[in-house]
Amino acid sequence: MRKIPALLTVLGLTALSLAGCATVGAPGCSRPPEADAGLRSQVTIAGAVGSEPEVQIDTPMHVDSAATWEVAQGEGTPVTSDDQLVAVDVALFDATTGAKLVSTAFDADQSRVFGMSQWIQTFPPFGKLLHCAAPGARVVMALPPDGVAPEAASTLGVGEGDSTVVVVDVSKTYLTRATGTTVFNDAHDMPTVVRAPNGQPGIIVPEANAPTSILVQTLIRGDGAVLKDSDTARVNYTGVPWEQKGSVFDTTWGANAASVPVGKAPLPGFTEALKGQTIGSQVLVVVPADKVPADTAATVPAGKALVYVIDVLGVDAAATASQ
Repeated sequence: MRKIPALLTVLGLTALSLAGCATVGAPGCSRPPEADAGLRSQVTIAGAVGSEPEVQIDTPMHVDSAATWEVAQGEGTPVTSDDQLVAVDVALFDATTGAKLVSTAFDADQSRVFGMSQWIQTFPPFGKLLHCAAPGARVVMALPPDGVAPEAASTLGVGEGDSTVVVVDVSKTYLTRATGTTVFNDAHDMPTVVRAPNGQPGIIVPEANAPTSILVQTLIRGDGAVLKDSDTARVNYTGVPWEQKGSVFDTTWGANAASVPVGKAPLPGFTEALKGQTIGSQVLVVVPADKVPADTAATVPAGKALVYVIDVLGVDAAATASQ
């Protein structure tokens, strides 16, 4: 039986189509009616959420479509997007023999963060089956033979035509976008922001000279915890140079959100923008050209005033001592 990081080596494989139904999840998040395909009668599970599950399968078990059973319900920010960052523990079992094939450490390590899209590349039904699961949830899944990507199945020892049973404990989730109260700003000659339906910002730079000092505006005030200087914030951001009016030079949207130490942010203006902000906030920061260090990131245009829009999605947990 293999442990992480063996499972993580299969991430990055080609994704397949989603399948299956889901159960009732976090309050306020709507999931399709449950279809457990006999999971309750064929799978027995014991152990607390966050600890190694004890699983007994009435073998041989086979399913033609993905099914799920939410053993324990969580609370907080639910899983709602294939682009969302999560920390989960996973155990994979051969449904034909009942043998455990692979598992993470089940130590509730919230620093072990991956995008849902990475898990979906290995286990295509994950996105639908975990929809609305929140931190503290334990979800049992039955996956059909095509519920594990072919390359992953070979690596993990899943036999051709075999179904699998997966136990997932959700320990941490991040927001997918800024969410909170819109803040009115009346500053003259500052950029304006428009947002796509998924929250991704577009930046409109005015026909004016760039400010001569770092300026920060809170556009959306989140209702989460206040960031501390010692925190490492997880953020999505988009940057444009003032002079090139909306030509994006860097963005994390469509990729994994960035980890940024609040008190010592490597990108210009980020420390000023993040200090005192709350999780869920969206912040606009303008950085004059003389505040952009020559040795900053290669993606940052040298000698130009910069405009960033930053969504604060959460705070990273410190790595456990075992890592």
